[in-house]
Amino acid sequence: MGFESFTNKHLNELKKNITIEQQYKAAKILHDLKIGITGSFMVDPSYTREDFDGLISHIRSLKVDVVICSILTPLPGTQLYESKKAQLITDKPETYDFLHTVLPTTLPLKQFYSEFARLYIKATPLLSSLKYIQKYEKGSKLRIGLDSMKTIKIIKDNYRSY
Repeated sequence: MGFESFTNKHLNELKKNITIEQQYKAAKILHDLKIGITGSFMVDPSYTREDFDGLISHIRSLKVDVVICSILTPLPGTQLYESKKAQLITDKPETYDFLHTVLPTTLPLKQFYSEFARLYIKATPLLSSLKYIQKYEKGSKLRIGLDSMKTIKIIKDNYRSY
């Protein structure tokens, strides 16, 4: 599910046509039906540590099973790109992967990426993650765990790309 944000203000800015209240209703319906939730969220480069804390808290309160977070990236050809073009800090194609920021961050880059990695670590309780992974075969469980650790390390080191 594309939850996208943890504030109505940001959801409105992104023109998502959904409210936080609707997110909770949708999550409750899925929980009642015993359907696991893969939740997608967008991290704004302007986030502060408090914003990351707010997003972590929101994700945990929604009881999302799997979290996918991407960094808000204005893609060429979009309205967002045209409105943010003058602010771009890089035009390297490899940074348009939703795991790098192409816009200036409020936090120093190293701290921003550290917070982004912490988001992945803290957003879902360990027990929930382990319960979710139990659905897979034994060899797959280990690979998922190792891939997750590798991904978090890559995210933490993304500040070096600039």
